[in-house]
Amino acid sequence: NDGSTNGINGIASTFLEEKLQVVMSSPGNDSVVAYMASMHQLALNADIVVNALYAGPFALDEDYNDAVSMCKSIIQLYPEVLFVNAAPNLNLAVTSGNSLPAGIRSDNTLTVSASSITNPGERMENAGWGYEVTLSAPGQVPIIDASGFFEVGVGTSYAAAQVASAAALLKSVGRNRFSNIKIKQALT
Repeated sequence: NDGSTNGINGIASTFLEEKLQVVMSSPGNDSVVAYMASMHQLALNADIVVNALYAGPFALDEDYNDAVSMCKSIIQLYPEVLFVNAAPNLNLAVTSGNSLPAGIRSDNTLTVSASSITNPGERMENAGWGYEVTLSAPGQVPIIDASGFFEVGVGTSYAAAQVASAAALLKSVGRNRFSNIKIKQALT
């Protein structure tokens, strides 16, 4: 906390050349197609988009194949944007056939699973796994809640946020030197 605002001011603030904007978007009771539309709007002005959403074919009212096509189109439309996708908090192999957007593999996507805090070499019990997963990060993270109290956030969303933060630092300090492919190589 820097004393002037609520929140945390860490070392990243000394490296970032421009302001970091965090936009929270959730489909809530809306459709995944509505979420994809908001993902498209976020990508218009972003370097990195973090998706902590799980959409599986059994959870959708829409045609799952249409949702997969829409997600792939958005990712392909913005090759300069890095999409960091949290694997589902389900013990399943992540594929494009069962998990959006985590199951989409591209040069500008990273799918993040969660590793155990007690044994970083092991996956958290309920974290998604498989070929589509690019890397894992700790799945239990100390955070400050809205009331200013410490608590532990658990799951792949927290792991994905850590990876996105590291990617943002790489993009910031290596503005024109780090492509999405080089960032993925550096992180893995």
